[in-house]
Amino acid sequence: MTDLTLFLTQSKAGRWYYTAKTFITWTFEAKDGSEVEMLSPKSTTDLSKLPDTAITAVILPLSFNDHDRDEILEVFPESMVIDYETGQPA
Repeated sequence: MTDLTLFLTQSKAGRWYYTAKTFITWTFEAKDGSEVEMLSPKSTTDLSKLPDTAITAVILPLSFNDHDRDEILEVFPESMVIDYETGQPA
């Protein structure tokens, strides 16, 4: 079986992509008492068991960089399953 579930996320540079890691959201209290939302990546699959050539991310075109998450989700799913050998939807 070569299926791998990927989750939608956005890079610091604004690029939207799907990755085999999901992110847990939690709140951190800063020294000044303000609260900051933090993200912790969590692998949903033991990636070390995949072959070195496995595809574990799918990057959306640059034209979507200016879109917010809600706009992206109007066009694309929150998660997708791909064949990690081809990168194509499973």
